[in-house]
Amino acid sequence: MVADSASYLVSAALVALIRVPSDAMTRAGLAQDTALAPSRRLRHEWVDGLRVLCSDRMLTVLVVVMGLSSLAQGIFTVLLAPLVKDVLLGSALVFGILATAQGIGGLLGGLVVGAIGRMAAPERLIGLALLALGGAVLMMVNVPIIALAVVLFALAGMATVAKGVGARTLLQGRVADQYRGRILGAIGTTGAVLTLGGMGLASGLSDRLGVVLVLDVAAGFWLLAGALAVVML
Repeated sequence: MVADSASYLVSAALVALIRVPSDAMTRAGLAQDTALAPSRRLRHEWVDGLRVLCSDRMLTVLVVVMGLSSLAQGIFTVLLAPLVKDVLLGSALVFGILATAQGIGGLLGGLVVGAIGRMAAPERLIGLALLALGGAVLMMVNVPIIALAVVLFALAGMATVAKGVGARTLLQGRVADQYRGRILGAIGTTGAVLTLGGMGLASGLSDRLGVVLVLDVAAGFWLLAGALAVVML
């Protein structure tokens, strides 16, 4: 213990003797000044990313498609527990089984997409994945059979992974290196806002319209996004 304490003291003394070059101090000052307005910098980069997105028709369509998907995801996230309890008439065990099936589907989706990724165009992959996702949700909501829901949750997990891989691949091949970070940030921020919007819609409308109808709307958003991707990407 005494030796360890002495080693720390020696290290501290040696660090204190280090001289910082003047240019490094200047850079540190500039970094500190930059860090004073992170919200302004974030807003500027987000707007800059959106500007680049709007200048490319395919990227604009991709933003709309992913936005619809985020809106549907927000609705589904809020109503997942009511779906299990009130529609499927399941228990906490059923909820866990469905979540496990979705996770397994995601793992299988990664393997399948990795195997066929070179054969399928990313824009086609996005469209088919979104159509599969919307169809799976529509069926599990209107045909409330637990065994069927397990299979459909696994399919939804696969489709979610395929959609994400397709979108990232399309962006990496379409966007220049210097704009890629801003584009990803703009899409991520927009998606997060729309996900919150979907959560708000689900919370405000499910009591009035019912869980099934609101989840049908979410499935419709996914189907619409898939159709747009197939036709316009």
